Amino acid sequence: MQETINENKATNEQESVSSENSENPKEGSYDFSKEFSKRGRHELAVEMYQLRRKYMKDIPEENKRLAEERNALSEKRGMYEQKIETAGKNLEEVKKEQSEWLAAQEELKTLKEEIEKRKSSIWYKIQRRFGGGQDVSEKESEYYQKKNEAGYFDESRITKAEQEQKYAESGRDTIAYYDRQIEDAKDTVIDEAWHDKAKAKISEFYGKQAEIKEEFERDKKDRDIQENVNKHNILFLHGIPFEKQMANTSMNNAVMDTEMMTSEDKARFLVGLEPTISVSSKTLDASLAETMPARGELIYETGLIIGNGEIMSAYQNDEGTVVESLDIKGAKSGPSSVQTNIVEHMAKAVGSENRSNEATTTWNEIVVRNPKATGMYIMENAQNYETALPRVQKLAEEMKLPLIRVSRDGKMFNLTEGKETTKEEVVANPKEFSTEEKIGFIERTKKFVREDRHPEMAQEIQNRLDALKKEKTVEEQEKADKQKETDIRKKLETLLSQE
Repeated sequence: MQETINENKATNEQESVSSENSENPKEGSYDFSKEFSKRGRHELAVEMYQLRRKYMKDIPEENKRLAEERNALSEKRGMYEQKIETAGKNLEEVKKEQSEWLAAQEELKTLKEEIEKRKSSIWYKIQRRFGGGQDVSEKESEYYQKKNEAGYFDESRITKAEQEQKYAESGRDTIAYYDRQIEDAKDTVIDEAWHDKAKAKISEFYGKQAEIKEEFERDKKDRDIQENVNKHNILFLHGIPFEKQMANTSMNNAVMDTEMMTSEDKARFLVGLEPTISVSSKTLDASLAETMPARGELIYETGLIIGNGEIMSAYQNDEGTVVESLDIKGAKSGPSSVQTNIVEHMAKAVGSENRSNEATTTWNEIVVRNPKATGMYIMENAQNYETALPRVQKLAEEMKLPLIRVSRDGKMFNLTEGKETTKEEVVANPKEFSTEEKIGFIERTKKFVREDRHPEMAQEIQNRLDALKKEKTVEEQEKADKQKETDIRKKLETLLSQE
């Protein structure tokens, strides 16, 4: 929760969603979303960008990568298939060689038996005695020639080829693995209807904006500060630390250099610009106050009383809302800074449920637009009451605001007038600072804006200041014209009285 003005505005320029992206945005919802739903528009724009990138860039690029991966896997798979094929062919060739060698051995055996048979015959012996038997000699020559041609076959070659073939076949498990990998790497199918889905999301967003807009315009009374003061018997308090022991808000304020700002600077900045702020409620019901933790319902025990404004959202605990502009402050996510069902949310926010446990945050957070200060407050049980009181009194006198001391049980005492007071009296007359006063407050505090980090906010503040100066010029001119008219009338009256 931010106690002065900004907490966590995104550093990057937020993307907007053009009405042209939607076929028929609900009437008025586009302008409404530009004013109240910058964060929702940004989230939608990011979603559309991611969707467009997914189908127009990411998926095509991924499919290209997958194709390259499939090719690489196929090459590895092919290497194993080639090994299996080569080993199989090698085994076939070795077996063929063995078969041919064995056939040759059978032929040699037959030829040798034929030669031996011829040699053992009586007829061969007679031929040899008379110089014959040449045919047997020819057969022997044929035998030795074929034996030389057949050569020697190493039987271990079969064993080796079989082992190589078996080892290659073991690669089939690896091939199956690559097949699964290739299947897993198949192309992502692009949904051709993605653009229709994008249009539907945009239409849904603007439809929701139209609903929020309609409810926002209908429940103005339910969002009114004074209405809720009376309805729930509470005060709306914007805490500003005036005690040395109190923590600063620099850790959750991205736009303002709060470490350099005094509490007085923060108060002047707020009443000068009247930006949308976070406040907490303080119950004025004594019995309900007793159920609250001893440390109270507020983050700071001093600050401004808000007597008028419009409630944009309400939370039971510190929601940690973020600033989108001077006028817009909302939850970190969601379609709009305008919270719907505000009656229900306000009832939960100001109730005692979940706020009586010392271990949890005891202050609620209520976001108020166009806040009007009606006074300053100091809690009667403030830890360093005596230290804070003089500073708060001095600032209240400077801004011409009453200083109200609030007790834990809800009783109030107007320290400025020295009397007890009521909530009706406290919030009855929100302070309307003059144009000149607002200019003075802003001029004194605009130097604390971190212009280097948030130039858009600095420009917004400068625009607000320029508008006030222009308004002052117009007021001064009107005042001068009236005075001139008065002087002329007086002169005329004097001339007429002399006749």
